[in-house]
Amino acid sequence: MIFATFNEDDLDAAPAHTIAPAALLDGDAPVDSLLQRLRIAGNADARRVAMHGALRDAGFDWLCYTRILRIGEHVSHAMWFDSYSPAGWPDAYQRASFFDIDPRVAFVCRSEWPFAWDLDSLFNRSALNQPGSQERRFVDAALASGSASGVTVGIATANPVERCVVTLSSRHPGQQWLSDTTLGAAYGLAVDLHEFIDAHPQFRLPRLNSDGLSADQQAILQCMAMGMHDSDIAHELSMTRSEVSHHLKQLIQRYHANSKVQLAYIAGALERD
Repeated sequence: MIFATFNEDDLDAAPAHTIAPAALLDGDAPVDSLLQRLRIAGNADARRVAMHGALRDAGFDWLCYTRILRIGEHVSHAMWFDSYSPAGWPDAYQRASFFDIDPRVAFVCRSEWPFAWDLDSLFNRSALNQPGSQERRFVDAALASGSASGVTVGIATANPVERCVVTLSSRHPGQQWLSDTTLGAAYGLAVDLHEFIDAHPQFRLPRLNSDGLSADQQAILQCMAMGMHDSDIAHELSMTRSEVSHHLKQLIQRYHANSKVQLAYIAGALERD
């Protein structure tokens, strides 16, 4: 997995010409919106004041903003904006491969609705009763970081396999405090922060493409998008099975897939794009 973090200071260091001119205008956002406050803030420190105030007013302690490339059920790339995450949480989350077992990620990659959660309800009891299970480690690590409940929002991008996952969390146990108003506020904060960050193209994840592929490799991907197996591909393209296998290994490495099933998913995404 390819993983990186960035923060408010990195946004300040972004060359001005990489930010779309429209993103610098204030008139298209409500005066009291977080997006408008972030746009008129003069520097990273001023944005931190605005963000912490918005989180406090909405009842949250932390915010984690992550852009991911999710191939099937596997996250191959992630870029984490860590200025408002619990200290050490992004690296701990990535090292433990929590991306692949976190139910919040799976949910928001399927739905645009805000997902209200608490740690007692994220996993089934049988997994949590196993001390060494990955689910048990996730819950213990989240509790230690001060995140016991909250709201997670998924935001689609122009990249067909990229998703922005924004989690706002609190030390409060249970979901009783998560009213409809709180969910609405969380959604608004998530979208405003996303629009501000999305204006910096260098913090977007790479778009899947077929640039630089040989004609044979492109043909193999087209066959995979149609659901063809190795032997069928070899017959269709007049190749040997070993030639097809060689190209598949190269394609899996290029797209950071961990199986031919994931590569077929990528082939379909490329075809749709």
